[in-house]
Amino acid sequence: MSKDRLNIYLPSRLKRRLKDLSDDTDVSMNDIAVDAIKNHIDKADTVNSAPDIVLDRLGQVLNTLILLAQDTTDQDIKQLLEELEETQQSALAAIQREQVEMKDILIDIRNQQ
Repeated sequence: MSKDRLNIYLPSRLKRRLKDLSDDTDVSMNDIAVDAIKNHIDKADTVNSAPDIVLDRLGQVLNTLILLAQDTTDQDIKQLLEELEETQQSALAAIQREQVEMKDILIDIRNQQ
């Protein structure tokens, strides 16, 4: 894996704490910093994945309702299925817009650095 250099400025107290932790654990300050940044980014990514869980659940509900609709000709159930499908499509579109916005924000943050 290739590595790129990044210069950062830390408050003196934070740098002392980082050095103390490095000395105590025999882990380089760089490795601790990389791990902290990775954990922070991974945490942010999991926050954005919540809509995927909602979409998966909506898909499961839709499939269940489709199976129910196959057993009956009740017009109300068919209409409910159509509404649910529209809701799922709307949710997917909203999630996609959110993901594009998050990518734009990340690009802006990277460009500011």
